[in-house]
Amino acid sequence: MIQSLSYIGIASPNAAAWPEFATSILGAEVAEPGADGTVRLRVDDAAARIYIHPGERNDLAYLGWAVAQNPDFAHSRHALGTEVVAK
Repeated sequence: MIQSLSYIGIASPNAAAWPEFATSILGAEVAEPGADGTVRLRVDDAAARIYIHPGERNDLAYLGWAVAQNPDFAHSRHALGTEVVAK
């Protein structure tokens, strides 16, 4: 069973504006940017939880889910009806 949302990636034509929004509105910490200009945001002890990739339009790029154990992972993959990658 899915336990929680682990990370989210979005595309944005305004990726460069996200650090200011993230710190002043979301209260997130800006982590080291990606080589491609990806803005990485921290909201807890993880290296990053929110990734904003430069893109032509605002769009959801991906979601990462935390699951309890491998049988739960297999069930979640089937229930979502999409490709799920174990990390």
